[in-house]
Amino acid sequence: MTPALALLLALGVPAQPGDTAAPVKFDTISPTDAERLDGAAVTIRFTVATPAYTLGEGAKLCTIVGPADRGDGAEWSVFLKGDRLHDAYDGVKLTVTGRLRVIKHASAVVDGVRVDAWTEVR
Repeated sequence: MTPALALLLALGVPAQPGDTAAPVKFDTISPTDAERLDGAAVTIRFTVATPAYTLGEGAKLCTIVGPADRGDGAEWSVFLKGDRLHDAYDGVKLTVTGRLRVIKHASAVVDGVRVDAWTEVR
């Protein structure tokens, strides 16, 4: 058994579509466990606690929301296909399936302002 599969099973992530294992709790998963799941297909559950907004147009339109900020230095967000503003409001619990990504952004200078390195989990 691979370490990633063992972690998926320990976190209750379905191994195959249709399995009934509990979704990953996106509100509380640690950054370390998220990194272990990077690239894996997962089902997550979380409570929306950030303002939802849309990005893109046409087939690339998506709604972006996220759980409450945890103060762990990571940016946690969920990208939903299409305009989902009507069902991604503050306080609602969502369960979604997709590919978990952990992106390590290097420090950079944007418009003359230095932005420190940061981690994004989506």
